[in-house]
Amino acid sequence: MKDLTEHFVDGDVVFDGALLKVRRDRVRLPDGSEAVREYIRHPGAVVILALLEDGRVVLERQFRYPHGREFIELPAGKRDPGETPEATGRRELLEAIHDRDPARAEDAMREHVTGFEQAIRQVL
Repeated sequence: MKDLTEHFVDGDVVFDGALLKVRRDRVRLPDGSEAVREYIRHPGAVVILALLEDGRVVLERQFRYPHGREFIELPAGKRDPGETPEATGRRELLEAIHDRDPARAEDAMREHVTGFEQAIRQVL
């Protein structure tokens, strides 16, 4: 099988924001030529699919500034430094459920939060 690995030559951070970092790297391609790769570094995120005892799915309404409108979506949020996906999921689910039923928030988290990792971290 052909090796398609691209190797780092040099690079810089071209934007260093509070949430995102944008990099521009020069890489050596498998054929020996060079190319530029621009990409975003993000701290990671978790999305939660929480089912209530009666089978309803927990959703929340969020205003998304870049789109200028509200969306109905699954609870989700970015990971804080050093935070596990499970801890992020618990925090986000607590916020989503607490807004509607503070007394049920802790029970719902105990009953419904387990974790696994993908490109975006998902907590079911």
